[in-house]
Amino acid sequence: NLSKDKIDQIKKKVNEVGYCKLNDSYPSAIADIPSTFTTVSLDGKKKSIMNKQNAPPELRDFEKYLEKILEENDWKKIGD
Repeated sequence: NLSKDKIDQIKKKVNEVGYCKLNDSYPSAIADIPSTFTTVSLDGKKKSIMNKQNAPPELRDFEKYLEKILEENDWKKIGD
């Protein structure tokens, strides 16, 4: 679980980067390049983005921001 404060910070970042205005997909001509998928549900709306290559800096920064939050979180196993 993430704290309400962290969730509020993520919401703020979503608005700062203009996540909902970004393209749904940033494809690549290279078939085996890794992809990053993000999905945001906010205010009754849902937006997903597939980033394979050439995403704008705002999206790449948002992905790194989320990754940092996940790495910093104290994860605990709750079941098998």
